[in-house]
Amino acid sequence: MTNFCSSELLVKRGDKEEPQVGDSSKRVDMSICSWPTIDKTIGLKVCTEYNYMNVTRMDNIPYFLVAGPAGFRCYLHKSDPTAKDYVQTHNVTLLLQSGAGTVLARGKYKNTPDEKFIQVALDINNKKHFDAVASIKRSRIKNGFSYNPLIYLGVNNDKVLKFSGKLIDLSIYTR
Repeated sequence: MTNFCSSELLVKRGDKEEPQVGDSSKRVDMSICSWPTIDKTIGLKVCTEYNYMNVTRMDNIPYFLVAGPAGFRCYLHKSDPTAKDYVQTHNVTLLLQSGAGTVLARGKYKNTPDEKFIQVALDINNKKHFDAVASIKRSRIKNGFSYNPLIYLGVNNDKVLKFSGKLIDLSIYTR
């Protein structure tokens, strides 16, 4: 289970902090899961839950984010007991637009036995201000493994650093 974000309101009484739950009649609690066909196809059930205070039903309320406890969670349930391996990949994109311009932040993460990869980027007004990649790939070769590391850093569309190579592990011969 991944708890992406949540908030809570605390009231301090003496030395003790107590969570405030708010008015449950004005609360929105929703959950949704992937379709059974998808569960059977990929062997995973993907579920999402979110909750927040419905500020449209409240008078004299503060800004939405501080109107009460809120949360967003994602769950992965293994629905195929015969499945042994999964590829874990995450993509995140944040786009902020206003009259003054746009900000686009992107991230990608992949974690498998043969590849570790993370990338982050920041574009402001369609100009790449920051780009970073770190990865390593492993390949099986005769009598060992080959590793291909990569590190890249770009700032303001200029390549600041790039390191890549190949390492060959033949430790099978040294045992």
